[in-house]
Amino acid sequence: MKEDIEELLRNLKEKTWGDILGVAVVRPDGTVMASALPREIGEKRFAAMALVVLGTANRVCDELGAGNMVQAIIDGSKMKAILMSAGEKALLAVLASKDANVKSALSEMKRASTEVKKVMAKY
Repeated sequence: MKEDIEELLRNLKEKTWGDILGVAVVRPDGTVMASALPREIGEKRFAAMALVVLGTANRVCDELGAGNMVQAIIDGSKMKAILMSAGEKALLAVLASKDANVKSALSEMKRASTEVKKVMAKY
């Protein structure tokens, strides 16, 4: 399963023409299923931060009656972090360049999220 998901992540990075700098698929318990992150980004630390943001986003959605969290975007001065649900068993977490085409990145992330769900359903 890990190899299949890693291939999906590599394809995601390639299809965004350098907009996506790193990506990981994280389980709700914090386990990194697969990642393609820059060397200077520790995958466990990145996963932990992604889960904190996910928890906060879920809480906001619950409190406001907004339904389930679909995506969260953090727009920093140097880069963006984009989180997207990949079903109940995984989170797709992306680091994107400051000037990334967010619409394009989200489109590719939705496709990858669907593929991650399919891969996980096989195992």
